[in-house]
Amino acid sequence: MIDDKKIIKKNFSKISEYYDKYAFLQNKWQDNLIFSIKSRSRILNLPSAILDIGSGTGNLCFKLSKIYPHTKILGIDIAPGMIAYSKKKKEFLKLDNIEFIEGDAENFVYQKNYFDIVVSNFVFQWIQDYNAVFNSIHQTLKPGGFLFFTTLVENTLFELKSSVNEVYKIFNKNNFPEINFYSIDFFEKLLQNNFFEKIYLEKFKETLYFQTVIDFLKWLKITGALNVFNNRENSFLIKKILFEIINTYNKNFKIDSKIPSTFEVIFCVSRSKKI
Repeated sequence: MIDDKKIIKKNFSKISEYYDKYAFLQNKWQDNLIFSIKSRSRILNLPSAILDIGSGTGNLCFKLSKIYPHTKILGIDIAPGMIAYSKKKKEFLKLDNIEFIEGDAENFVYQKNYFDIVVSNFVFQWIQDYNAVFNSIHQTLKPGGFLFFTTLVENTLFELKSSVNEVYKIFNKNNFPEINFYSIDFFEKLLQNNFFEKIYLEKFKETLYFQTVIDFLKWLKITGALNVFNNRENSFLIKKILFEIINTYNKNFKIDSKIPSTFEVIFCVSRSKKI
């Protein structure tokens, strides 16, 4: 979604120390991933190794460590600030079965047929080369290994996208590209093309409510989600345009003095096929 990965690294590194406090949507779906893994414990048996792609502040790895205290757990993240913060938390918690390394999911190379489980929470919406990532996951998973992930899809942030595009037309800004999120069908085909058996793939709608548009935009920035606008021209931040975006958002979407923001989430459980 973003051409310059340096932006993602920089922004997520900045927010590492206070990310957990505001990432309530991400935390909810992280818990759903944990529940799904625990509910399949008989099928999964005792995994020897688990990979968390986009491990962030490390919370998913820490929760997995409680379930599987003798399993090797590896967390990779593109943001060095997130990795440094995760390592501090790991030292405080004194967990020896977890390792955190800086890594890009699109260029990640690991031993083939090594992991029993790969997990990822709210990360794949940042990916550019999906086939490279899913092929790499398939290569590093053992045959029959499980992939659990959540990601944002098509109608996410549609209120904001609509408001921004409307304002840009008023100001004759024709170079504002769409904020693209893929569909659930895209991910279903992606799984098929990269030798995964779909076990569960569903889409859910989440609507968050804020007091003001400014509160909403601040939350997006704090959680790193405002990355979707970082490849836009600087005029987006000009007060006049921002003022119009706020007015348009309020006019078109405000409900009972609240500002809604829609997120579409897909939850996937799949299994690696033998080739």
